[in-house]
Amino acid sequence: GDTAQLISYDYPAASRYCFEMFYHMFGASIGKLNVYVKPSSQKLSPSQLVWSETGNQGDLWRYMQVTATNPSDDFNIVVEGVVGSSWSGDIAIDDTRTNVGDCLPQGFCDFEQNYWCGWTNQLNLNLNWTRWQGKSSSSYTGPSTDHTTLSENGYYIYVDMDYVGEDPHMNDPAQVFSPMLTVTDENGLCLTFWYHMYGDHVNQLGVYVKQRDYTSGLLWSRQGSLGSSWNYGQVSIQRAGDFTVVFEALRGAGYKGDIALDDIKFIIGACPATQLCDFEENNICGFENDPTVEFVWILNQIGPSIDHTTQTGNGHYMLADASSVDKEGSRAKLITAKHAATTDKCVTFWYNMYGDDVGTLNVWKVENQIYDEHPHWSLHGNRGDIWKRASFPLQALTPFQLVFEAIRGKSELGDIAIDDIQLSDQLCPLVGTCDFEYDTCGWTNVFDDSFDWTLNSGTTNTDNTGPSGDHTSGSGKYMYIETSSPRVTDETARLIRVQCQKFAGAQCVSFWYHMHGSDTGILNMLLSTEEAKTNPLWSRHGPQGRWWVGATVNVKSDVNYKVAFESVVGSGQKSDIALDDIAMTSGQCPEVSWTTLRNPNTKHFVQQITF
Repeated sequence: GDTAQLISYDYPAASRYCFEMFYHMFGASIGKLNVYVKPSSQKLSPSQLVWSETGNQGDLWRYMQVTATNPSDDFNIVVEGVVGSSWSGDIAIDDTRTNVGDCLPQGFCDFEQNYWCGWTNQLNLNLNWTRWQGKSSSSYTGPSTDHTTLSENGYYIYVDMDYVGEDPHMNDPAQVFSPMLTVTDENGLCLTFWYHMYGDHVNQLGVYVKQRDYTSGLLWSRQGSLGSSWNYGQVSIQRAGDFTVVFEALRGAGYKGDIALDDIKFIIGACPATQLCDFEENNICGFENDPTVEFVWILNQIGPSIDHTTQTGNGHYMLADASSVDKEGSRAKLITAKHAATTDKCVTFWYNMYGDDVGTLNVWKVENQIYDEHPHWSLHGNRGDIWKRASFPLQALTPFQLVFEAIRGKSELGDIAIDDIQLSDQLCPLVGTCDFEYDTCGWTNVFDDSFDWTLNSGTTNTDNTGPSGDHTSGSGKYMYIETSSPRVTDETARLIRVQCQKFAGAQCVSFWYHMHGSDTGILNMLLSTEEAKTNPLWSRHGPQGRWWVGATVNVKSDVNYKVAFESVVGSGQKSDIALDDIAMTSGQCPEVSWTTLRNPNTKHFVQQITF
């Protein structure tokens, strides 16, 4: 029960710090290791336990992190060791660090804020991984930005292949180790990350697992230059117990071979089964053009200015080039490889349909060489020079193929492109689900109201009204109404989902709204059908607080219907209203209450109305 305490210097009140360290607790009579937050004005009697570990943890170093703060007083961080029942209970700590801001979720690292998240270099090698910002130090190799922020201000780790001691060799390794991972789930872990391999001399990036003295075979690898862009990687690690993950970069024949990593994440359980085609590395994933129609899809870089995968001009996509044929109505058909029968798949892809005379993009399912009666997805006309996301659910009793059909419009001003086609074993979101990060997902402004909803990020234009960030991430996008001049009281703006399909049983519409400002007006949720006038399902009036508030509404309709959000301008300019994270799911809304994480002292209860 005897204790030993280490105490930090003072941290300012209301600030937030991520405290991290490695610890070693090995022996038959290990006591406890505690971390406290103590107001600086108190003596060495800690008041708030924020982390604790007890007992024998094995003969190995483990990693911990915890966010430390005190809202009302300057504070210290205290590390306390508690003696166990005998002498065989030594406790050790090493590599303590405090970083400004909250800790990242356990298992995730974006390398911002001088933060390695417990990742360490293998010592005694010629090459090391280095935390870096902006352009890598050598020309014609390495990234120019990080992946997290896609800017020169963000950080990543990389191997500078120009620094290899006095005698560089081909295949010289650089290894970076994760903190010790303890996994009890029989499905292991899913490791996801972003990697960058660019330069004439790029060799190999590999992933291994090290468990005590055993190192696995190569679990994942990529070789050669992949262009100056960040690429997504995913590895299922089907292993339980204590182990570390190792990234190994190998030097090539020269210095133009830098390899970088960013945004590493561990997720409990196996990786979701997905089938993805991003058309990079000149790989079209077994897709074939139908030779019986008028023109073909081509692997390209010259239609849209950037692809969707890499968001650069170096990436690839499939393009139906309208200028390659002369006749309106000409077709190009891209046929996927054959997939096994399925009871529930979600098909997701990104499309770009830009030009004054864009025709139609259809997606068909084909079983036994027979097309379904109608396409599973279809869109016509100019959608702007932007990549937009589409998805639809799919079932097939026998092996099937998908066909992406582009139909030419009136003139050559109508290219259609597709990218990042994915089949995943999960439910698709219903039509109308939207977080507004990439586009408005089919939610559109109507023409017979007073003004429009606007896609926005960050704060709104008027002080003391509107959100300071979106609900999804705090740094993304949301829809809102700007109520400063020339807006006047009682003007309306309606955001509508053009068509929702009738559904057996109920559907649940959930959303987050923000109504802050002394002049705040009204937010209504409306439903309309061809047979009935518009009916109000839900309404709020006046200011509802500074935070995002969640709501759910049960919807029942035997016919196709439309959902709209209608905002009404209040008595002055401090009446901005915002919407985010609209979700439409099958079944009744759950009987739950939500508590906002932005203000732990205030509860926002779900408001439910059944139509």
